[in-house]
Amino acid sequence: MLSLLLTIGLVLHSVERMVPVPQVAPGIKLGLANTASLIGLFCLPYSRVLVMVVLRSLVTSLLGGGPTGFLFSVSGGIASATSMYVAVTYGYRALSLVSVSVIGALVHNLCQFAVAQAVTGAPRLYIYLPVLMVSGAVTGFITGVISHGILSRLASADALKRVFKMELYERFFVSSDKEA
Repeated sequence: MLSLLLTIGLVLHSVERMVPVPQVAPGIKLGLANTASLIGLFCLPYSRVLVMVVLRSLVTSLLGGGPTGFLFSVSGGIASATSMYVAVTYGYRALSLVSVSVIGALVHNLCQFAVAQAVTGAPRLYIYLPVLMVSGAVTGFITGVISHGILSRLASADALKRVFKMELYERFFVSSDKEA
């Protein structure tokens, strides 16, 4: 499952690089590869999700990001996966999967912003912060909607029942239906 989600994340990253996104600020991306991380939280232990994030960051930086790209990618990815893990584990009563995805995107952007600030030391970077937050909210929403659709289908796939965390899915998706 780790290999499958890693491959999906790498393919989505490659597709994302081909999609033209208006460059309002440096570093704005769709974040489609984050779908693999979010789905991984429902299929893998948290430690394996982190392994997937590090491996995805390493491979994508080897394919064109370089050491600086790796630093930005791995720090943002680990922070994002960690925040989404906490939100899925402890916030399922108050948050939707789309909200969790938005949190992950915002934390990813904040972490990358902090890394950029530390690397460059440029005080003018704060000009980009509002743009990064808005873009993170939009892209996190899109990723969350896609992930919700995929997870709904995975929950009903007999082939994945062995690895799928059905109890987490039911807590996150079904508990709100039961309470209503």
